[in-house]
Amino acid sequence: MACREGEGLLFIIYLTEIFDLIVMEWFVHLAFGALAIMFIFNLLQVLRWGGVSRHLAYCFSLFVYFFYVGVTPAINFYTGVNSLYGIDYGAYFPEAMGVYVVGLAAFTFGYWSSVHLRPTRPYRKLLTYDDWRSPLVVLSVLFVLCWVAIVYNLYKAGFMNWMLLFDFSNTTGEEQGVVFLYSLTAPHPEYRYLEALINTLISILIMFLVYRMPRLWWWALVVVCGYFFLLSGWRYRIIMLMVGAAGYFWYNLRWRPQDYWKALLVIIVCVLGIMLLTLNRMAIAKRIGSETTLDLRRFDEKLLTEQTINSQVFMLMLRYRDEHQMPLDWGRTMFLQTYYRAIPSQFFPNNKKPFPPLLEWQWAAQGTPEAGQPPRTGAITDWEEYYLSFGWIGLIVLAALVGWLLGRLAHLPEGDFYLAWKLCCTAFMFQIITRGYLPQQVELFVYLMFPFALVRLLSHYKLKEVFWYERKSK
Repeated sequence: MACREGEGLLFIIYLTEIFDLIVMEWFVHLAFGALAIMFIFNLLQVLRWGGVSRHLAYCFSLFVYFFYVGVTPAINFYTGVNSLYGIDYGAYFPEAMGVYVVGLAAFTFGYWSSVHLRPTRPYRKLLTYDDWRSPLVVLSVLFVLCWVAIVYNLYKAGFMNWMLLFDFSNTTGEEQGVVFLYSLTAPHPEYRYLEALINTLISILIMFLVYRMPRLWWWALVVVCGYFFLLSGWRYRIIMLMVGAAGYFWYNLRWRPQDYWKALLVIIVCVLGIMLLTLNRMAIAKRIGSETTLDLRRFDEKLLTEQTINSQVFMLMLRYRDEHQMPLDWGRTMFLQTYYRAIPSQFFPNNKKPFPPLLEWQWAAQGTPEAGQPPRTGAITDWEEYYLSFGWIGLIVLAALVGWLLGRLAHLPEGDFYLAWKLCCTAFMFQIITRGYLPQQVELFVYLMFPFALVRLLSHYKLKEVFWYERKSK
């Protein structure tokens, strides 16, 4: 009798598990449907309230979200991919999709409520002069100063052999210590804050383009800076520069018949450029000539999903949370680490800053790589960071806040300065979305804003009026 009762209990448990699986699958289907409806709604709203040019940063953000929280999770779910690094995360699809639906809803609400809320006062007009305060002159001086600081920083760290930067005869990436630009020195450039000036070059190049620097000069600077960006092994600087340049091109289209072909050409060039960049960035960073390739057939569906694994990393973190009873981060990483990042390490015990708790969780959730393999440092999106830090309330509030701030860009007046600002913010959204680590993004934003702050400050410096007042006083 007891045996029959046990079999009956096992049967009930089996039916419950089957029911849960069915409910989970249908919930995920409905979540993908909800995402599709919200993306379509946003597209219709953009067309209704001024078009892509007015809502450039928002449209680009939606495009990035579409791939990271829509396309990649859908490919993985419908092809049966439910593990990463051998760790199964299939049971966490419903929670992750719930985060994406709520995040997109809050982001959408925040943006459109901001667009329909007019500024309380007009933006201050930016004055332009033809003397030394001309934006191109100011930006050129700042560009040179940034390069002087960057080179000096490498020199202080002991880096002397500049020809190594162009030596592609290496076959392993490890010979003579050649790995990344900032691994060529021991151990790193002397001053971390000077190293970060590389990010300032991004906004300067975007402003050069908007202020109509001669195109030959601009392309020459792009080639030099772009190669330097590649040497560090990171793609985001080149991607941000491409986004800013493509946004400027799009903004200036007048949609005559020939402009459609131009737009299609720019899209194709950007897509091919990102594909080649993805295939070759590590080979160029290590100067391994034998591994560089122009064969786009190597960029397949698997490589695409590998470049957008944020959702998979997030679900691994959800599993790790349940297995280790991890509490919410409560802003220790988002805000306290932002404060730590701004303070020199000399002010901390043993010259070492506290490690970000959320990053420690993120890396531990991805497991320990095999001997000789690089550490697993897959990132999460900003919505996932908000959720792991503050739960559902934090996700709703912070996603809506980001949307609201983007909505302010829709009210910017005409002018080169404000266009450059919009393009730079558009490019910056790529990092905000794809790298859910606020301290790094705050630092990046500060360095991106240096040229804008300098140009705006000097545009209102009444030099001639001061001289006139002194002569009158005499």
